[in-house]
Amino acid sequence: MLAPNLEPSEKPVATASTFFTAPPTSCSNQKRLRPRRYRLNCRKNHVRSLGGNDEGRARNRRRVGLHVRAKCAAAVSMSSYAWLALEFMDRADTGPNFFAGSYIDRHSDAREIPEWRAHAAADPATLYVAVCGTTQLVYREPAPRIAFLHADHPLVRAASDDQLALLGWFRGTRCMLIELDAADRAALPAGAHFEELRVVAALLPSDEAGLLAYARGLSIWRSRHRFCGTCGAALLRERAGHVLRCSNAGCGVEAFPRIDPAIIVMVTDGARALLGRQASWPAGRYSTIAGFVEPGESLEDAVVREVAEETGVAVHGIHYHSSQPWPFPASLMVGFQARCAPDAAIAVGGELEDARWFTRTEIDAGAAGLPPSHSISYRLISTWLAGTHRE
Repeated sequence: MLAPNLEPSEKPVATASTFFTAPPTSCSNQKRLRPRRYRLNCRKNHVRSLGGNDEGRARNRRRVGLHVRAKCAAAVSMSSYAWLALEFMDRADTGPNFFAGSYIDRHSDAREIPEWRAHAAADPATLYVAVCGTTQLVYREPAPRIAFLHADHPLVRAASDDQLALLGWFRGTRCMLIELDAADRAALPAGAHFEELRVVAALLPSDEAGLLAYARGLSIWRSRHRFCGTCGAALLRERAGHVLRCSNAGCGVEAFPRIDPAIIVMVTDGARALLGRQASWPAGRYSTIAGFVEPGESLEDAVVREVAEETGVAVHGIHYHSSQPWPFPASLMVGFQARCAPDAAIAVGGELEDARWFTRTEIDAGAAGLPPSHSISYRLISTWLAGTHRE
């Protein structure tokens, strides 16, 4: 399996602030028609971010030179989406991944309070994130944002306990999940629509995108686990909606939210990156190698197995990089960096249409279409392009 991707129709045009808690500051204020000034400032900021002593900074200046020149050459004709992708490159090794971060205080102890719903109803400031199936309620205008419901809304007042779950405190305010169905659409606030998170994620403020990812993952788990896997009895929702318990007193099995761990890895021989593509992807798109972790397997073992199965390449020197929740429907992408022999030959497995080596110069020149810039796969590639890949 390769890294999850959005289809071309799902690629929005966005500004830098839609992808990060704080907007990038490195190169975004330079005029596109001033390539020399842009080049000099980009180079300076890249080298500063890489740090090191005088000798190390000199090496870093050489390392990022080709990358920065390629960015400058494309600056005049670049689309807003591509420009944003390069901004992300400048922040390739800083901050949490998209959908991650401290956007909410989950306050799990509050789930143990029997009156959790009454407390939410009594608080007029409580926010309700509405979901319908796999979609979430948002406004498109004047700027994309969550369409929160409030305690006085008819759909909230009419909701049963089974429709609700306590998410935590978002921006200091109690926040609940409310599960609706298609029949409730007529009562929605004016201008609000149910949308798939894949479509709107990159348009939302990063903390709101993270909140919807959380709500989506929890709701899908609840909707797909209605009966006990041991005895078949109905499951009861407890602990503010975060635990499902078998209603059969003779069984009593508890179920907890499901997360499917998957590894995703940037493999390099030092000068080149190993990327692959699936036949269903847009023409020219390549991404890092990824796959689900199997029972009885460590994360590191999964990295070795997946790369070997999909490309025939043997890896070593495996290092953890970062992780990203990916609620489509319930993955946790665990990112790694790994090395292989310089003469490693590729033998494409059954899941891939193609796998090949790319140099930094080839990627900068557009030889490989990269995954969406808010995915961990893009961040792993960007880290390697910036020369901060761990050796």
